Amino acid sequence: MQACNIEDDYDSAYMQYSIDGGSTWNDIWSHIGADFNSWHELNTDISFAAGHTLLLQWVLETDSSRTEEGYYIDKIQIIAN
Repeated sequence: MQACNIEDDYDSAYMQYSIDGGSTWNDIWSHIGADFNSWHELNTDISFAAGHTLLLQWVLETDSSRTEEGYYIDKIQIIAN
């Protein structure tokens, strides 16, 4: 689950993954601008990572000109089929 309250058109939030120990990061999800203040569920297929060590990171890019509440993440689950 995730929620986001960031500055429109300037701030951005990302969920990223790495399967090479953090040398490179790729976006699973990204959002720039407009808020979504209520909780939203994000589901994604990570089967590409089978056989690898999967690293996940959540990134909020912002500046100091205007501050908002931020980017919230909760109830993370990884389910193997």
